[in-house]
Amino acid sequence: MRPWRGAWEKRIGRKVRRARKENGWEWEVMAKEGDHYKLAFDAPGTWSQKYNLVWDQLLGLGLFDPNVKRTELSFYARPINTVWPAAG
Repeated sequence: MRPWRGAWEKRIGRKVRRARKENGWEWEVMAKEGDHYKLAFDAPGTWSQKYNLVWDQLLGLGLFDPNVKRTELSFYARPINTVWPAAG
C-alpha cells in the first residue's frame, strides 16, 4: 500500500476492485461455452487466449475464479498435444 494515498483514494480503489470482480464473474457466465470460453459473447464456436488471465495472475488481482484458468489451460492443451504429442 502506498502511504501517500488518501482515505478517499482507498475507498475509490475498493469500489473499483469490487466492480472488476463482479464484471469478471459476469464475463465468466456470459462467455462459458462448455469446455472453454468464447472469443466474444456473440461468437459461439470460437475461442481465444485470455491474456487478461495472465495479467490477473501476474498482478495478483484475483479478478477471475481459478477454475477459469484451469478450464482454459486444459482446452488449449488439446490442440497443442495434437500437433506436438508428448514423447514416450
